[in-house]
Amino acid sequence: MTKLQGKKKAILGLAIVTALLNTAYVEEALAAESVQTRDVMVTASRTEQEVKEAPAASEVITSKDIEKMGAESLAQALQLATGINVLENGMVGNAVSLRGMKTNQTLLLIDGRRIRTENTDQTANAYELQRIDMNNVERIEIVRGAASSLYGADAMGGVINIITKNHDEAWGKVSLDMTTRQSDQGFQLSTGKIGKWSFGGGFRHTKVRRLTTNTSSSYDATGLPFTYINGAAVTSATPGAHFNPFMGYYVLGDYHKVAQKETTNQYGDKYYFNFDAKYDIDDKNNLKFFVDYMKEDLQQNELTHSLYTFDTPVLSPMFGGGTPITSYETGAPVPSTTKYDHKRYTTGVEYNGEDDRGDHTLRFSYTDFTKDQNTYDGTTGALKDFDTMKFKTYTLEGRRTQQANDNHLLTYGGEYRVEKYDSTRTGQWTSMLDKKAENHTMKYSAVYLQDEWVADDKWLIIPSVRLDYNDVFGSKATYKIGTNYKMSDEARFKFNIGTSYRAPTASELYMNWKHNPVGNINVEVYGNPNLSPENAFNLDFGFEAEHGKTSAKATYFINKVSNLIDLDVTETSSMGSTIYKSYYTNVDRATIQGVELEAEQQLGNGFSLRGIYNYLDARNDKTDAQLTGRARHKVALQLNYEDDNGWSGTLWNDWMAGYGYSDNSSRKEAAASVLNLVVNKKLGKSMDVYFGCNNILDSKNTALNYDGRIWRAGMNFNF
Repeated sequence: MTKLQGKKKAILGLAIVTALLNTAYVEEALAAESVQTRDVMVTASRTEQEVKEAPAASEVITSKDIEKMGAESLAQALQLATGINVLENGMVGNAVSLRGMKTNQTLLLIDGRRIRTENTDQTANAYELQRIDMNNVERIEIVRGAASSLYGADAMGGVINIITKNHDEAWGKVSLDMTTRQSDQGFQLSTGKIGKWSFGGGFRHTKVRRLTTNTSSSYDATGLPFTYINGAAVTSATPGAHFNPFMGYYVLGDYHKVAQKETTNQYGDKYYFNFDAKYDIDDKNNLKFFVDYMKEDLQQNELTHSLYTFDTPVLSPMFGGGTPITSYETGAPVPSTTKYDHKRYTTGVEYNGEDDRGDHTLRFSYTDFTKDQNTYDGTTGALKDFDTMKFKTYTLEGRRTQQANDNHLLTYGGEYRVEKYDSTRTGQWTSMLDKKAENHTMKYSAVYLQDEWVADDKWLIIPSVRLDYNDVFGSKATYKIGTNYKMSDEARFKFNIGTSYRAPTASELYMNWKHNPVGNINVEVYGNPNLSPENAFNLDFGFEAEHGKTSAKATYFINKVSNLIDLDVTETSSMGSTIYKSYYTNVDRATIQGVELEAEQQLGNGFSLRGIYNYLDARNDKTDAQLTGRARHKVALQLNYEDDNGWSGTLWNDWMAGYGYSDNSSRKEAAASVLNLVVNKKLGKSMDVYFGCNNILDSKNTALNYDGRIWRAGMNFNF
């Protein structure tokens, strides 16, 4: 570390301590940059703010919305949100992105706490959308657009903050959800106030059903010495040494070596437990304690068939007799089983208080996540491959909000975080069974300041600045200026400009991983210790208005990203085996820009119609090539119904076009249309049941991981 870096770190440390000792900030302020469709939220500006007032493009999904949709997971709850893409990630999770940024550029929070436990661009947040207990969710706040000036790295695309329910009142909930993919059973209980204490907690069990997909890869064997026409070898090689695979058959044309695979999803059991306690010191100060525990016992099976297929379906036996064949399997199918053992323990303590000057929060949290992955030969039970990963995070953070004068509300705070990553995926290996784990520790610290300035009765201006320090990459300052101008009581103009960044993770820097996920596929991923942090300049402006039964929003955004971290993938084939080698690299410059349009019309008699259109242009500035993993066009049309008799329902169709993906190292595009329905019925004040179907028309698309219809049903009992 240079003297200058050491000096900057000392200054940052002093600033953090000063901020924390100055009674920190309001915990629920962390949800203010996501505008709430009803009243208020706290993720956009870290202070409680009315939705219409927040400059950032934001949205709130309430617990009522979640129950009406019968959303058994966060991925399900986000389906109707604007400007967000949630796609299945090859039957092993979900990819979630805001405004064309990648999964690891979206910051996922629970009550303002980071919950990331995996740190690659393929796995960050991918599993978390299925790990949230929806019974304990009060609302989901979504902030679209960069928020690094308040939240630091990983918030380049935006923030999704899950706000859990409080336990000041006694309540309980039991739920049961059944789909063709999984079943969920769970409960949440709250004691309400017992003297100065209140307690809450719950349990959820998920049973993921086994699903199988069939794929095949072909190796063109034309021209090898195996090829015969009427008993004469086409090549000059001696045919006798190569004849046995065909068991005495003459080949009357070219043939191919094919690997056919039957692959399941990750199926099995998931268990989640949470416990919260609050102690009221007095009317204005309290202490909160929380514990979360997760255990996932999953496995994935594969069965590989190796065979030859023949272009000419007529084969003549060498010695006479026999039936002509079109394919020949070269041996017994090769089975394998991969078992996943995941455990995560999170705990912490939080102090909240208020005084005559403002309110504040100080919090410490700790997360310990362990992931063991073992692959076995399905016939002998012998271990073929293994990986271990241990991820620990220690976080101390504080924030304070106080009124400087009638026109200025200041929010300031700091954060110190240590991440320890110990894994065979970053260690040395000589074979699948000879892997050495290696530890990497990264330390982060930051301070930030925000001012909510009411310039007059029409102008709200919110500038913010944050200084982050990373012990590997040094210091980085980001800023943002957002404004909301009220053109009238029914119309407003919003404008945001700023910068954002994301430092490379330990995996992106030091990955050294070899894996054999299926019989004839080998994956190798290599980190790059010379990576530079991603940086972006962000700008967006939009117009919102409502009049009577009609509302509309239109927003344009542009992100100029430098040093975008991406995987450079090369694919090679050899005698039916495919090897994918991936190298982390920086894309010099990329431009991601687009338009978000939204309109809603109340139709009367309980009906409303909502339309959403997102256009995205994401390209490499150097090559002018479109970036993959993103859709150029996304359209959603939603018909909603609700009456006074407890019936509600939503029929919606999602269209996606221009989705770029790589296939055999070439860029291709996919498109799909998916129709969905959910109907909910309240049975009295305490119970509701729902029935739904995702992908009613049974649309299937390999590139988008749409693999057919999903039936859903369930019930919620509140008491």
